Amino acid sequence: LLQVVAITSTTTPDVLFLDGSATSAVDDDTWYDPDNDVNCTTDSSTLVRGDAGFDFPGDDSAFFDCGDTLMDGLSAFTVAAWVYAESLTSKANPTGHNAGESVIVHKAGTADDNFGLTSSAQKSVCYIDTGSDYSVKGPALELDVWTNVACTYDGSSLKLYVDGELEGETSASGSLISNTNSFDIGAGHHVSNFHWDGDIATVAIWSSALSSSALNVAIASQQPDADGDGIYSSTDTCPSDAENDADGYNLCGDVDSCPYDDDNDVDCDAVCADEDVFF
Repeated sequence: LLQVVAITSTTTPDVLFLDGSATSAVDDDTWYDPDNDVNCTTDSSTLVRGDAGFDFPGDDSAFFDCGDTLMDGLSAFTVAAWVYAESLTSKANPTGHNAGESVIVHKAGTADDNFGLTSSAQKSVCYIDTGSDYSVKGPALELDVWTNVACTYDGSSLKLYVDGELEGETSASGSLISNTNSFDIGAGHHVSNFHWDGDIATVAIWSSALSSSALNVAIASQQPDADGDGIYSSTDTCPSDAENDADGYNLCGDVDSCPYDDDNDVDCDAVCADEDVFF
């Protein structure tokens, strides 16, 4: 299910999980799509389901098109995405909305665009257009690791977060312009060298600017499938959740609650460091 959910200011929202079982989209009727008519679709045969989202092959034609109504006219928002970059384009000063950048999300098309979240090998960037262009930049994303990238706007300040840490902030004003461009995930403008190479696991949109603490709560709840067992929000590294590391000692298949595996409760009597076999 490719699910685009319009989200209010709650820090525990339903989010966009890219799990590949369908290409329909559903929202929760809270703001910009009261008729449940947001649909994210793709014509690409090379955009495939990965372990924790969709694997975008670095192809300009491989993207999700979510229609033209998202983000228009907003005076405040938060957009957060869990991404896994396999490569990033080289561009010293990415703008957030032009070719030669690795695109996570872009409200792209022939009309003046209003939002972009991109990275290059040198910098990450969030861009908005409120009638004036504003952008905020942070460090380049690390390759071959899951990273959360988030952009918040409260009507006066545009902020960029990487893994929940504030990396850039700039003054801005006004509401995002409205346009007929499509809200695209994994590409923008549909031109050469403007795409994503790697995985995108979740994308979430709020109609408010989350605080730093609220954002960190939210993105933790959206953690991708770290152990590759097909279950989202799993932070352990065991191959299946039946083998979770219950006591946090980095050993799979461990269901006791002792703090160290040398202290295992062998006979399940809830006494740690107990190696007898009697109850």
